[in-house]
Amino acid sequence: MYSLACAVLVKLGSYDRARLTADRARTWAEASGSPLAAAAAARELAIVLRHQDQHGAAQRLMSSATDGLEASGLRTEATAAAYAQMLCTVAYTAARAGRRTEALAMTEEARRAARRLPQTAPPGRLFTISPAAVDLYAVGVHWALGDAGAALDAGKNLRPEQFPTPTVLSRRPALRRTPPVRWWAIINGADAAPRCCPVPSRSAPSSVRSDRHSGTPIEPRLGGCFVTGIRQAYVQAGDNPTPALKDIKDRIATAVDSTEGSTGFERLTCWLQVPCDSAFGKMMDSNCMPRAKKVGALLSPGKGGLFTPADLGSVLNPSVTWAGIDTALKAGRAVYVNGPAGHVGGAKSTFTTGFHVIVFLAVGKDADGNVYYLGFDPDVSATTESREVWKALVAGDPERKPEDFTADESLGAVKSLMLGDEEDGFGPLVRKYYVITTDKFPRINRFG
Repeated sequence: MYSLACAVLVKLGSYDRARLTADRARTWAEASGSPLAAAAAARELAIVLRHQDQHGAAQRLMSSATDGLEASGLRTEATAAAYAQMLCTVAYTAARAGRRTEALAMTEEARRAARRLPQTAPPGRLFTISPAAVDLYAVGVHWALGDAGAALDAGKNLRPEQFPTPTVLSRRPALRRTPPVRWWAIINGADAAPRCCPVPSRSAPSSVRSDRHSGTPIEPRLGGCFVTGIRQAYVQAGDNPTPALKDIKDRIATAVDSTEGSTGFERLTCWLQVPCDSAFGKMMDSNCMPRAKKVGALLSPGKGGLFTPADLGSVLNPSVTWAGIDTALKAGRAVYVNGPAGHVGGAKSTFTTGFHVIVFLAVGKDADGNVYYLGFDPDVSATTESREVWKALVAGDPERKPEDFTADESLGAVKSLMLGDEEDGFGPLVRKYYVITTDKFPRINRFG
């Protein structure tokens, strides 16, 4: 009962109460003398500790519990299942703590332990893990380590019929914060993925790698879609958010035209985070916070001006917070969105650690009913397309320096990157963000 209550409290985000409940579960489990009950209780407590960012304590607890279970002899299928499950949890906990070698070793050990298990556990079994479920955990371990290609490879043989219920993915902690397009492509294959988001079949796992120090997996643009922490995509013909696309384009054009500044460089850096040169080795500033506040105010004609929500990484009820954001957007207010650089930034962004700030302008649903937010990211290094636009703007021998832009040149540059050249589209810095509004943002690592 206490283990079940703990799991429910974790789902609700009540981690302090879950911690107390997990402690009680361990006390009663140890009193029962059952190694399976003790393992289950230890696992619940480790999950709570992980949510409280106590990865080291969670790792030690799980390692100790797994050793104790192994010492029991693993003579039955039920204890073998418990052992495989514990190894999976140890592996994922290690991955979240950045312990790559240990995470991968425990994943392989879990695979070996699960070999003799049936694909479907018999009724009443405490640990219902199967060989396919271990492979699904392996996907999550690789995601947590930032290696999207290895994750795709680990899940290449998974199929929906291997799992007892359609909700198995949402219950796996490794994938709980994974945007649907990722596991949809893994479970159903690339050919089925366009129903959720275009993912071309030519995309091989080896082409999907992470270069972020934050450990958040990133991917190159795939058929009009990006996958960073938040799934991103370019605006498509037929998108109909609130406010309307035309209204947003007019709002941007008016604000950019009226930007004060005696030089082109002032207008340029008012709106954009620009590189020192076309190699993108260094950006001219890292002032994303003051820039977002300034441009957000310029893009907020609605009463009340720029809307700044509570910290999206610590709100008690994310759904309520995002409902407030929706209300502000529909009232013509831009929204200030602050999150980990690897979560809200673009796939090619130079900014890989710490925080980054973008500005949301509208909210809508795509043809499949998925909610997205139309956002402006001032970071010129964010995507392959934004980089290419910038390279064309500074092309020459020698190439043009940002500080030498005239007023007209800066106006053209900002509009090219924000508004683009198509009547029903935008430039590469205005994108759709598919936020999972029931989840908190990951915590910002402010120490590199």
